[in-house]
Amino acid sequence: MYDDRYGAWAASVQVAERLSMSGAQQKMVFMRRGEDLYLPLAGSPSNVLIKRPKAIYEGRALNELACMRIIGVAGLPAAQSAVYDLAGGQVFESRRYDRVETEAGSLIRLHQEDLCQATGRRPAEKYQSRGGPPYGEIVQVLRRHSADPLEDISILARWAFLNILLGNNDGHAKNLSLLYTDRGIRLAPIYDVVSTHVYPHIDRHFALDSESNQQSMNRAHIRSASSCDHRECGREP
Repeated sequence: MYDDRYGAWAASVQVAERLSMSGAQQKMVFMRRGEDLYLPLAGSPSNVLIKRPKAIYEGRALNELACMRIIGVAGLPAAQSAVYDLAGGQVFESRRYDRVETEAGSLIRLHQEDLCQATGRRPAEKYQSRGGPPYGEIVQVLRRHSADPLEDISILARWAFLNILLGNNDGHAKNLSLLYTDRGIRLAPIYDVVSTHVYPHIDRHFALDSESNQQSMNRAHIRSASSCDHRECGREP
């Protein structure tokens, strides 16, 4: 994955330890301690995810970094991220929000499930056009299970709007997750936001939309998806 010298060895470790992750890019998980990266062997937890973009996605790492910075500035909870050179190439690192570090320095795993899992879909059904959940169904999941449905539905609506502004047509159901915290279930911090519009070979249809055969989403769609009566959400106005 990273260079000719260690690539074959790293690939064998990924397979043996199940450290690689699915998706359109090469991904691998590591344990970061300060400036050092370690392979989390023998079932030990990781705390960062590193992605090396494919050559066809020029500038992909900086693209994602810029989008994630905008997500954070817009006030949405976002996974911490960075871009740097590793083994002769540029990589994107995302801090795992489903890990909690104790005072002793050990890592505790938090359970999470993406919105394909939460709605009973297979991974291949992450796009609405392929049978994935529409916004309305995701809203219903948040209404039923979130510890703060009003806030999480608001975050979902703002995420949808920012996907439009940033040109992210690939915001699918596996890019949204539920995180099980000590304060209850919440919509996980936002991750994997990229301006796909700059890559002409990527489908311009939105991965999630009120109308899956349309290329655009208007304000009425967002209002419809995010509307939440306070009685239905279980919160006082």
